Amino acid sequence: VISTGVPRFLTPGDQLDMVVNLSNTTKQNANVTARLSLTGPLAVDSLSTQTLTIPAGREARATFRVSAKQAIGAGSVVVMVKGLNETFTEKTDVT
Repeated sequence: VISTGVPRFLTPGDQLDMVVNLSNTTKQNANVTARLSLTGPLAVDSLSTQTLTIPAGREARATFRVSAKQAIGAGSVVVMVKGLNETFTEKTDVT
């Protein structure tokens, strides 16, 4: 399960530490890769990919630093997580 803390709007020049909570609801440990993809006037200021190990029945957290460019327009934040032979995706539109 992916739960992303993304605001619905940003002002040009804003920066945020975007927290992505990842829940492993299986009975086995999960080695996952979380990848951040941005569109529009958004930029990632840190690594766009993180690898995590999530114990069975537990949660882990990835944090990405995102900034809004000095431009106006709609963008999107897409978090893709690969693990346990599956790919999970969450998309959030940001104005």
